[in-house]
Amino acid sequence: MNRGLLPFMLATSFAVSTPAWALFNAQVLTGKRTAKWSADNRSSDTTTGTELRAAAHIDPIPLVPVAFGIAASQTTFDDESTKFGVSKIDGTDIDLEIEAWLPLELAGLVPYAKLSYTIAGKYEMETITGTSFRPKAVYKPTGAALHVGIKYEFLLRLGIMAEFESGNRKLEFDKVTDAGNLDIQGLSDVDQNSTSILIGVQAGL
Repeated sequence: MNRGLLPFMLATSFAVSTPAWALFNAQVLTGKRTAKWSADNRSSDTTTGTELRAAAHIDPIPLVPVAFGIAASQTTFDDESTKFGVSKIDGTDIDLEIEAWLPLELAGLVPYAKLSYTIAGKYEMETITGTSFRPKAVYKPTGAALHVGIKYEFLLRLGIMAEFESGNRKLEFDKVTDAGNLDIQGLSDVDQNSTSILIGVQAGL
């Protein structure tokens, strides 16, 4: 063998290899979600919230880079949106996810994408009334989101990840709580258009 080829072969085998993906993985990510809300031809200010997201996936088919799982995210928006009459929003999304990734990695980096659909959850919007009462409008979310990201595996089953998410969710009005003696009738449904930038860790088995 030509000795000059040996360093090149070693470098190539290090840079490009097959990722050691696990049968099961768990992920925890945190970051910021930016959202706009609309209802009844009104749009909110752009609001920014802190998002915490946890997910678990199973890869049921060997050698096929696709996994299925469930995720839950909690987001708190503390920005006041006077255009929308809201002072605080707390949201929980429960999602089903499909994750796919490139079967080759470059120096430990693995690009991936996820498609998620919100099947359950709850959003509470604290409304501005001009009184001492702060009623909360409660909504049920549904909708889809696309996630793209990259992972770096520094141990066989452990890695760090960065992810960008773009989502559109429909919030269906459910009820009003903490209204005191205020008479608040049924409210309109709300649309949420959002983007998230998250970083986190993954562990697998």
